[in-house]
Amino acid sequence: MNEPSNEVLIVRYLLGDLSEQEQVDIEDRAFSDAPYLQNILAVEADLIDEYVRGGFHENERRQFESLHRKMNVRGSPPNCTMGWGRIS
Repeated sequence: MNEPSNEVLIVRYLLGDLSEQEQVDIEDRAFSDAPYLQNILAVEADLIDEYVRGGFHENERRQFESLHRKMNVRGSPPNCTMGWGRIS
């Protein structure tokens, strides 16, 4: 299970709300630490579920959709991982 502070950091990462260095640190760790990558994937799945259920506040929803459009050229609704599954 994720530590609360770790999960908050991962959520901020997935929503594009970290500095470039913080993003690099998370990505470096994800490439070298399989359980950490699994935590990222689990948190990402939770975010997608929350989005689909309409659980985001307006600005969180916009932030999530904007980031998803950047990750998905076609701009379809979020229904799968935002790219991490490609490296696991």
